[in-house]
Amino acid sequence: MPESKRFFITGGTLSTDAPSYVRRPADDLLVDWVADGELCMVLAPRQMGKSSLMVNSLKHLREKGVCPVIVDLQSLGSYHEPDAWFAEIAYRIEEQVVLQTDVPQWWAANAHRGATSRFMLFLEQVVLKETGDAPVAIFFDEVDSTLSLPFSDEFFTTLRSLYNEKAHNPVLQRLRFVLLGVAMPMEFIKDRSRTPFNIGRQLELTDFNSDDLDHFREVLADENKQVVNRILYWTGGQPLMLQRMAETASTLGPDEKTPEAIDRVAETFYLAKGAKGDRHLHFIRNYLLKEDLPRRKLLKTYGKVLQAKTVAYDDQSPIHARLLLAGVVMEREGHLLQRNEIYVRVFDQNWIKRHIPADAVKRALWGVSIALVLVLSWFLVLKPLWWPDFIPFQKMEWQTENIYYKKQTHLFLDIPMPQGKFRKIIKGEQKIDHNPASESGKPQMLSLSCPRLEQGPNRFRIRFYGLWPGEKSYECNVVVVSLPPGEQRMPSAKIEMVTLPGGEFRMGCQSGDKLCQEDEKPVHSVTVSPFSIGKFEITQAQWEAVMGYNPSYFKACGEECPVENVSWHHIQEYIRRLNRLAGETYDLPTEAEWEYACRAGTETPIYSGKLDILGENNAPDLDPIAWYGGNSCVDYEGGWNCQDWKERQIKCSTCGTHQVGLKQANAFELHDMIGNVWEWCRDWYGTDYYSNSTNKNPFGPESGSTRVNRGGGWGNSPRSVRAANRSWNSPGFRSDSLGFRLVLRPVQ
Repeated sequence: MPESKRFFITGGTLSTDAPSYVRRPADDLLVDWVADGELCMVLAPRQMGKSSLMVNSLKHLREKGVCPVIVDLQSLGSYHEPDAWFAEIAYRIEEQVVLQTDVPQWWAANAHRGATSRFMLFLEQVVLKETGDAPVAIFFDEVDSTLSLPFSDEFFTTLRSLYNEKAHNPVLQRLRFVLLGVAMPMEFIKDRSRTPFNIGRQLELTDFNSDDLDHFREVLADENKQVVNRILYWTGGQPLMLQRMAETASTLGPDEKTPEAIDRVAETFYLAKGAKGDRHLHFIRNYLLKEDLPRRKLLKTYGKVLQAKTVAYDDQSPIHARLLLAGVVMEREGHLLQRNEIYVRVFDQNWIKRHIPADAVKRALWGVSIALVLVLSWFLVLKPLWWPDFIPFQKMEWQTENIYYKKQTHLFLDIPMPQGKFRKIIKGEQKIDHNPASESGKPQMLSLSCPRLEQGPNRFRIRFYGLWPGEKSYECNVVVVSLPPGEQRMPSAKIEMVTLPGGEFRMGCQSGDKLCQEDEKPVHSVTVSPFSIGKFEITQAQWEAVMGYNPSYFKACGEECPVENVSWHHIQEYIRRLNRLAGETYDLPTEAEWEYACRAGTETPIYSGKLDILGENNAPDLDPIAWYGGNSCVDYEGGWNCQDWKERQIKCSTCGTHQVGLKQANAFELHDMIGNVWEWCRDWYGTDYYSNSTNKNPFGPESGSTRVNRGGGWGNSPRSVRAANRSWNSPGFRSDSLGFRLVLRPVQ
């Protein structure tokens, strides 16, 4: 029988020959998954045996011919720049893998590359090249220590890129990654505009159960299982707590090993007043009370678990993730449950109340009372007297303006007054004389003079002040769009169109294109009928002439730049008004019409031919035909700050949209079909629609929650600026990189 004091280890990593090491299903799964080439994640609370699992897997991986490397990310220290940080990782790898290359010299010689690009090249051309045919598994321990780094997103996107590149790069197929730490995958990439870290397989580390501890009973001389079962009652099988209490139990005499004695051990170590400073409990306490999440919501959720109420687990909830990683709860069959009796006793309802201050409710009530008095004074006395609220009237579905289209330069408009009498009426800053109400008290028409109208939209705001403070006041925004004399229709309605002959084409991502996404497959033959499509994207001037306002973020770009920051719903209103003015039937293109027009008879990724990508924002093949993340520099005010964009071929401080038509057109003489701004399409988006669509004039799925966007925009990497690339957004979404062009259909 081994000596008990050498058997139990209550701190640090357990070596491969530690007699108290308990093998769990995760031991075999980790070795098998790594050997099979998976990216594995071991994400669990502290003191769950993550590092011990890692160390014990090394021997078995070597037996399978895998070369393992461990990089403790916490020991790297803090860096403000990614170059030195990635270099330090490379040096740590060099220390464990025998390399002929002088890594510091190689790293310096490739300084012209970005840090992430250099690190990827180092793994492929140095590590994998010099390790022969052996797979290389890199264990990144303490990944949670990277989350505070300003470039942490770059680290995880680099791992994702290497993982995805394995599909078409045989060399990288020998590379494996294992991530260990106290974190959740949702935390790895903080920039929500980037694709989440949705790769790899996550390994669950479970607490020990009674069947795992037969060798513990042998050391403890616990033939009737009373001691081990009582330890499990208190710890729930939490590895550190179980080892610690078992070690103390092993020092007791044969007659002293009773359930009551184990209760006293739990009291001494964890429940007594002086035990609250235990390092393990101290970490849990600090982790629960971190200020990055709403503490009240977190503690209320935890309180429901303590009260044994049903709490359904949400794998996208940061609150649930924090409780799991703190270790105070566990997830079983889709619900959050109490984890062990010690945590229930230490972090109990009283502990929750202490950290939601008892006087907070009283202070809130006093604050609400005072605020209520102030609010009532404001709304009932001060505001009605000096700053009345103006209620819009004659309101349209989504816009408060009343728009009139006139050819006269001087005219009168009759505006219905919302009620009979007012204290005063103001147009802009000018007071308007008005007749008193009729004897019947019915609302009158206000005759509004609009002299010297300028060509295009003219905006007026009319305000009607109530007779006394507190009475309702109203306002009405009026837009008069003045047409030049002799014009029967809007000149800007004459959008320059190109008539396409129609025909058959291959829609989707072509075979052999390594940039293909799943929703771009399968490539399939589609026939479209002849149609006309805008030669350019709709401009800010064309939008404002019809709608009377300019919603664009990049107004400083100029009126010949594409209109953006418009939703699909807004575009439908624009089309309705435009068709009424022009007497035509304009519409958004279907997704099939858009791709047919974009390809212009080609089957390559871009309509000018090949697309070689040299860096994250560097694709010279795009420069003649598209504005994208590598060349969209601007010098007007209001441009987007792009000085930190990675691997750009053109360095500048601001980027944005450009005037339409400056880049080369495709074979159909259409400009900016890719780049500048994304373009809304008519279709609902469907992930698998290409497998189910009709072959002739497909009009998209019958229903959905998002509409299709195509073409890529000024801020996108080359991967998105392709003929086949698909994106989507809800119909109400607006963005400074999202606009549209129109098609012209036969009048019904």
